[in-house]
Amino acid sequence: MKKATSFLETLSILLKSVTTEESNLNLMAPEQSLTELGEMKYNIGDKPTVRSDLVADQQYGYDVFVEDMELFLGKEVTIIKAWVEDGGEECYYIKEDEDGYRWTKEMFEDA
Repeated sequence: MKKATSFLETLSILLKSVTTEESNLNLMAPEQSLTELGEMKYNIGDKPTVRSDLVADQQYGYDVFVEDMELFLGKEVTIIKAWVEDGGEECYYIKEDEDGYRWTKEMFEDA
């Protein structure tokens, strides 16, 4: 005869399963592994300078530079998130940009 599993035992098993799956997903995330290995142009905490010659509505790498981003032209910014899109394009979020625009390495000096 099979022993009945208590609610707490079932809950414990489910929580362990979810935690393990989340850990595996995080380990496999390209943005995490690439930044930790230092294979990206910029890493979290780096302070690149936004190019001063960027033109609104022009594409730089994978993304378009828009007018709202112009206030950062020529300014030093801080990378707070770095990841790689499926097509291999490096993307960044910067601390100073409260609107959360996506930045590319081509938008920074010395790209």
